[in-house]
Amino acid sequence: MRIAIIGCGRVVERFHLPALRKLQDLVVVGASDPSPVRRAWLEAAAPDLPLFADAGQMLDSTSPQAVLIAAPPATHRHLALEAIRRGLHVLVEKPAGLDRAQARAMVSGAEAAGIVLQAGYNRRFHPLYRRLRSRLAASRPLSSWEATFTLQASPHDWDSVSGFLGNALDGGAVLDLASHAIDLIPWLFSSSIAGLELQLPPEPWRQGVEFVLQLSGGVAVVCRVGHAGEYAERLEARHPEGALCLYPAGILAAPSQQAGKLRGRAENRYWLDRKWIRLGLRREPMLESFRAEWAGFADAIDGRAPEGQACTGAGIVEVHRWLEKLKPGSEWVGDDRPSTQARRGRVPPSGAQAPAGVASRAAAASKRAGTSGTVRSPEVSIVIVVGRRRWRASRALQSILEQEGIERAEVILVDMGPEGSPPLAGSDHPAVRSVRCETMLPFGVARAEAARMASSPIVAFLEEHSRALPGWLAETLRAFRGPWAAVGPRVISANPNMGFTNAMGKINYGEWSAAQAAREAKMLPGNNSAYRRQALIDLGDQLPDLLMTDTVLQARLMALGGRLFLAPSAVVAHRYPVTLWSAAKGEYLYHIGFAGVRAAGFEWSWVRRLGYAAASVVIPWLRLGRLVRVGSLRLADGRLFLGTVFLLHAAVLGQAVGVVAGTRHAALRFTDYELNEPRPATEDPPQER
Repeated sequence: MRIAIIGCGRVVERFHLPALRKLQDLVVVGASDPSPVRRAWLEAAAPDLPLFADAGQMLDSTSPQAVLIAAPPATHRHLALEAIRRGLHVLVEKPAGLDRAQARAMVSGAEAAGIVLQAGYNRRFHPLYRRLRSRLAASRPLSSWEATFTLQASPHDWDSVSGFLGNALDGGAVLDLASHAIDLIPWLFSSSIAGLELQLPPEPWRQGVEFVLQLSGGVAVVCRVGHAGEYAERLEARHPEGALCLYPAGILAAPSQQAGKLRGRAENRYWLDRKWIRLGLRREPMLESFRAEWAGFADAIDGRAPEGQACTGAGIVEVHRWLEKLKPGSEWVGDDRPSTQARRGRVPPSGAQAPAGVASRAAAASKRAGTSGTVRSPEVSIVIVVGRRRWRASRALQSILEQEGIERAEVILVDMGPEGSPPLAGSDHPAVRSVRCETMLPFGVARAEAARMASSPIVAFLEEHSRALPGWLAETLRAFRGPWAAVGPRVISANPNMGFTNAMGKINYGEWSAAQAAREAKMLPGNNSAYRRQALIDLGDQLPDLLMTDTVLQARLMALGGRLFLAPSAVVAHRYPVTLWSAAKGEYLYHIGFAGVRAAGFEWSWVRRLGYAAASVVIPWLRLGRLVRVGSLRLADGRLFLGTVFLLHAAVLGQAVGVVAGTRHAALRFTDYELNEPRPATEDPPQER
């Protein structure tokens, strides 16, 4: 059969062309792409293949019997209808158009012409999903199963020409990935979709969506899809007699009581499986799915394909019917009952009460006669958690109150100072809401409660030993006009050249200390960045742990499709501890939290935890090498170099402890260190040093 290819992007490069080369009965007779870059790639990959810039010219010149449409989705309808008009069978990459109307037009045209139109949902042909479907079919009743499907991929890995992989509201992860879930899940469970319930909606700043598919067989499948930093794909299914976990290279099974361990085992196995695949010792299952998809397409043209093998006809339209339920403003199935988030208690209302031990004084935040102490409709809530270091905390608060545009903000002051501590200078400002903690709370818990109390859509955190420089507020708010889940500042030292502050600056904030261009980032400065409030609230019960260490919080947001932005024109001056012992204590305590939260939040298995702890001895030298390589540190620095080596080892010791023992025993010790450890600066009065 003669095949022509329209669109030569990454999916053709990585999967379609290699799959077609494995099938002797299918011959590629031509390819077209308007991009000179993509045509140059194909010319190098297939020198004898005729190439064209125009699809119509290619179809006229090559006389194919069928076409692959792998062009941008906005062109699918036009290209498919033109191919159908010419009497050509069509395999169209998903999504088959941008909406149900486009999908219906293609299907109607194909049916009227007696043409095969097949949508490219290749996971129906994936050997592992086929095997799992057989196992599920043999297990009845289906209603005894509960399942979670996760699919994450980075759009940067695909170099999308059309841009539809970008903003979630314009398609993004909904068209790209949710379409896979909506096609795959009912096929996998041999059921139809009876309803859809949204959990996390698409947002400009969150390139992902979470929803529940209610199937006719009684199964409810939680689907989590998003454009994240790393590829991840899992289907975790459980019923009273056992549990299964499908991952990209295999399927694992376990008794139901051990279901929680399957994900960690799958991650460990996948790491090894990828090595075998790269060495050519194992087949790539995803490539096999494309080969089988093409074989199935040929069978459909010959009239030999079993019913339901591929997504065709009404099935294409049905996928788009449910995709429309994931668009903003749609009436979600299940709106007449409380949402899943509300039932689980995941979304505390704005202004929710703090836990026991926290007495809000927001109503009396301002002691000025005739003022209410509140800010109407603030654009940002700025959170400062303070301890017994009142003078430097007052400096942090004053740096906020002096910002241009402070009338657009509210300040939430979480006060964990000793009983009888004097109020901070500036705490009587109308923009300040004071929250008194009768007992010390873990740092992450205090920050999480403040975020839940916030009445604005953005929550910015500032440490009590930091100062926001002029323009910080305006630049932060300006950055949030973009599609970002979090925005971070440039961080400079507030006490340079004192003891070991320079070494701490290089280790903690060195990446963000220099003047640089604003850019999308993979990591932002910890403890002094700003976040969309809803992005934080959506994390539910995980939020207190994640706010103990922003590095893991940001990784979690990216895993959910959030995007991070560095705004270096917003500048924060940060104080560091001066003595080597104090600095080492901080590195040790912080990294207990970092490693413990990371291992728990990403559900590391004990094998992975112990392996990480054992391998951690090399981490200081890797980090040291990076500092030397980028020019931040030199052997000639002498005392600074040796101090940095010592601090890096203190950090890795904390990681080894945290990954094995967790954060429980270090949370309050870290809080006390964070709020009360001396961090002297030349500007301090004698009693503060």
